[in-house]
Amino acid sequence: MEIDAKILAGLERIQTATLSLLQQRSHVHGLTPLQIRILSFIRLEEAYTVSTLAKNLGISKPTVSEAVRVLDSKKLIRKKASGKDGRTYSIHLTSKGCKLIEAAAMYDLPLRKTLTFLDGDQKDSLWEALLNLIRIMEEQGLIPHNRMCLTCTHLGKNEHGARYFCRLMQAPLKVSALRINCPEHQAQGAVH
Repeated sequence: MEIDAKILAGLERIQTATLSLLQQRSHVHGLTPLQIRILSFIRLEEAYTVSTLAKNLGISKPTVSEAVRVLDSKKLIRKKASGKDGRTYSIHLTSKGCKLIEAAAMYDLPLRKTLTFLDGDQKDSLWEALLNLIRIMEEQGLIPHNRMCLTCTHLGKNEHGARYFCRLMQAPLKVSALRINCPEHQAQGAVH
C-alpha cells in the first residue's frame, strides 16, 4: 500500500473512532451527533447563523435549520435577531445548553488520552502536517475556510528568522500556538 493510501486509511480510522464516541455521547444526552456539533461550534464562537453553521459543517441549510429548531425547542439555544427584516438571527447557547455541551464535549476524552503517548516534537509535527493538509483541502474547495494562521496576512517571518511570526501580536509563534479558528484572522489577499 502506498504511503498516501496509508495516511488516508489512518485518518479514516481516527474519524471512525471520533464519530463512534460522538454517537455514544450524543445518545446519552438525547441529541444527534449533528446537534452536539452545532452546540460545540456555538460554544466556541457565538456569531453563528444557520448559513455560517451550514458552511462550516459542510451540510445544507435546511438540515441545520431543522437541528437548530430542535435545539431551540429543547431550550438549549436562543435566537437573536441580527437582520433588519428579522429573518436572519445569530444562535446563542442558553445556560442549559452551556451545561449540556460542557458535559457532552468530553466525548473526545479517550482520544485526548491517546495523544499523551506522543512527545512534544511528535505532536508539533502532527499538528503542523494537519494544518498544512487542512490549508490544501481549503484551497481545493474540499472543506470550508477555517480562519487559521497559515492562511492569515498576519503570519510571516521576523528579522530573527522565526519560522512562524504573528505580525498582529508582534510575537514568534510555536507550532503548538498556531490556530484554526482565530477571531483576528485576515485572509491573505483580502482588502483591508
